[in-house]
Amino acid sequence: MSHLGAIVYFVHRDPVVHDLVEGTLGDEFVVVGLRSAEQAMRRAQRQPPAVVVLDCEQGDASPERLVLELRVLVPHLRAVFLADPRDTTRSFRLSDLGTVLPKRQDLERLRHALRTALRLQGMAEGVERLRQDTGVEGRARSTTGSRRDSRIPRPNDEPAAPSSGRRGGGPAGEGP
Repeated sequence: MSHLGAIVYFVHRDPVVHDLVEGTLGDEFVVVGLRSAEQAMRRAQRQPPAVVVLDCEQGDASPERLVLELRVLVPHLRAVFLADPRDTTRSFRLSDLGTVLPKRQDLERLRHALRTALRLQGMAEGVERLRQDTGVEGRARSTTGSRRDSRIPRPNDEPAAPSSGRRGGGPAGEGP
């Protein structure tokens, strides 16, 4: 499955790493190399990404904050964090927001993570379109709406009359 045209922000302070990632993954993704969180926010105003890949050692802003700010602009944004594998507390925290990869991994593992993120992002957008097309709004909508299914007893309802256990409900020997 090709993801050509899918915009992936790669936020990392080292331009040499940008060249390596863009050269390796540019055949499948539109990789936009950015050196700071501020650049990512400005660029997202003009060209929203599908996925953002963040170096967690970026000094200018916390990766969590950047992802949350970007999701205001791009609600279905997916994130991939490149983190120090020895910092398990931070990795655990970041995993609530996206995929966490050890910083020293090969680019094929990053490619796989991007494919997965784009697949999930596409599904989320599809669900949103379906909601809009059917007139359903909101994230957590009750499936039963405001009507109550009378077959489902509530705690304060009186118990149902005892059943004889036979089909038909009449006296013994009578069939339906």
